[in-house]
Amino acid sequence: MSGVAGLFSNEFYRLVRMHLADDGMLVQWIQLYEIDVPLVVSVLQAIEANFADYVVYASSDFDLLIAASNGRKFGAPTLRS
Repeated sequence: MSGVAGLFSNEFYRLVRMHLADDGMLVQWIQLYEIDVPLVVSVLQAIEANFADYVVYASSDFDLLIAASNGRKFGAPTLRS
């Protein structure tokens, strides 16, 4: 994931937020292999600084899904059988 440090920055998420509709949602996939923990933390810090609410899901041992919004509140996940 070389080069993503500059992309997933505070400035990037601020631009995303500015271009979303009021109830719009950013959904982002992050691969956890070949990425270090400080970079993942910096991504989450930038998202938290730019969005009113967000959730993070571990879709597998090596993938995260992040959903973020300013006009929506994410509740707890609902498990269905």
